[in-house]
Amino acid sequence: MELFLIEEILIVLISLLYLLYDIFNNRNVPSIVVYATIIIAIFMTLLNWNVYYIVESFVIAILIVIFGYFALYKAGSLGLGDVLEFAAISMILTVQSSPIISQNVQYGIPFIISVLISSGISALILVPLYYIPKAIKKINHSILKDVTRSAMLKSITAAISYIVLIGILVAVNFIGVWGVLLLGLLMLGSIFTILFEKPMTEAMIINAKVSEIEEDDIIALNMLDKKTIRTIKKYVPDFGGLVTEKMINEIKKKEPHLKLPTYKNAIPFAVFIFIGCVISLLFGNLFLIVFR
Repeated sequence: MELFLIEEILIVLISLLYLLYDIFNNRNVPSIVVYATIIIAIFMTLLNWNVYYIVESFVIAILIVIFGYFALYKAGSLGLGDVLEFAAISMILTVQSSPIISQNVQYGIPFIISVLISSGISALILVPLYYIPKAIKKINHSILKDVTRSAMLKSITAAISYIVLIGILVAVNFIGVWGVLLLGLLMLGSIFTILFEKPMTEAMIINAKVSEIEEDDIIALNMLDKKTIRTIKKYVPDFGGLVTEKMINEIKKKEPHLKLPTYKNAIPFAVFIFIGCVISLLFGNLFLIVFR
């Protein structure tokens, strides 16, 4: 069996494994699974027997871990498991030679870039489709009542920006029908995400007791007023979106009956990583398809 075929199969299996653990194991991927996938990824990199490729693979993976840890994990945007999953995927297939369906040349662009683009696009499109109906069922009033003037202005600005961008790209013949379609979907996803951020967040969270909150949970800071945040920070200086062991222990000591809006019903990002992997393996970097 060709090495690239083994790499593709491994990427699908590993991304599926993370997805299943995140969905059915309370967003908890066992450490042994994470370590095993990293070891497999390192082994697959070494199998290429190309010093340049191996160095490139390890450098990209290290950069992903460093950036992902400090810019995404510490900020509460992604779980540490998601960051390490991206790192493993980048080592298994550092550069994609040819996608399965599109056969488009990838110009040496790291495969993980394609996965990040496809994952982000799928999240931007699917999250509003999934959570707006759930928000409508959960809240007892019209969802439109939660649309603020600020959100309306931001969504109008986003729409105008997208329309201008699409118009310019079409005018200079830089995108075709597929490009217009993709950017149109991104525009709609952005508009709905901005407009209905509050009700969508309400559908993702529960007002959890401190005893119910665990390390690595994410607090919905946008659902707390500034006064509440300032009050908590007086006795928990490092209070933020990402729940740490130290932070939750300090809150338990000072405010044992406090309830905080916590993302307990959010779609695990591993779902979008899996979708991004499949799309990237089939079509490669989407931007190389839609942009001429």
